[in-house]
Amino acid sequence: MASGLDVDMMLYWEEYGPRDSGSSSAGALSPAAAPSTVGFPAGPPAYDKRLLLINGANGKIPFFGHAIQHFVRLGYTVLVHEARGVGRSSAVGPPARQSIRLLAADTQAVANGVWGAHSRFHLLGASLGGMVAQELVYRLVRGGDK
Repeated sequence: MASGLDVDMMLYWEEYGPRDSGSSSAGALSPAAAPSTVGFPAGPPAYDKRLLLINGANGKIPFFGHAIQHFVRLGYTVLVHEARGVGRSSAVGPPARQSIRLLAADTQAVANGVWGAHSRFHLLGASLGGMVAQELVYRLVRGGDK
């Protein structure tokens, strides 16, 4: 395990961008590895047009379908992932061992893996995703990102 995250687990993510940019991608990454060279051959979009959406408990990517469409029409690049053990993401160990901190660490690993470490973005969480978003903001500020 690196950084307390499960090496054998994969988190599934999808990214949507404005139609004129042709930007749309999907993938899976290990939160322990969190590569910083995924997607964007021309570099990541400006942070003021990036949005990370965090689902509630057991929420799959289609839950945010209308929000994704709305923000893409406004010119945002939207990143959303499925939490460990939900949808196409794998789980290691029993679900009872999950915590807000662990889910926030997973979300940070996805953002770092897709947009690069220390990337800047807007954040929106629904239900449990709202609590995960709060923990993620705490982690980012504590780590020096603002």
